[in-house]
Amino acid sequence: MKRAVLFLALVLYFLLGAQAQTSVVVFEYDNAGNRTLRQIRVDKVEKSDTLNTTDSLFARLPNQPIEGVRVYPNPASEAVNIEFTTLPEANTVFVLRDMHGRLLEQGNIQHTLTPLDIKHLGKGTYPLLITAGDKNEKFKIIKQ
Repeated sequence: MKRAVLFLALVLYFLLGAQAQTSVVVFEYDNAGNRTLRQIRVDKVEKSDTLNTTDSLFARLPNQPIEGVRVYPNPASEAVNIEFTTLPEANTVFVLRDMHGRLLEQGNIQHTLTPLDIKHLGKGTYPLLITAGDKNEKFKIIKQ
């Protein structure tokens, strides 16, 4: 049994080793099957070892903020308000996605106050993008 577990661990190490070579976990067991040692080795990750990625779904968009927009309350459990201090431009839209990038909701913003119902969403963080012409503003909505 121990040999099968060790063999499976080695196979997984070699399969996943090409993708993540930053840590190695080693276990040792006595004859009765009790774990006697757990050793974790973490290799230093160099900048050249990492990909140039970002955690933002909207990272490719230029930062051209929209003046006078706010989203509240955040965190929220039922609804989030998108509020402009002045009437937004005619082509102002919002896009709400999940953290995997899937589109959840989108729509036009035509008033200074636009409520966004989030009751049907599960707990978590949701990226919200508001676009007005060539400007955009990015928010992270936290659903409680």
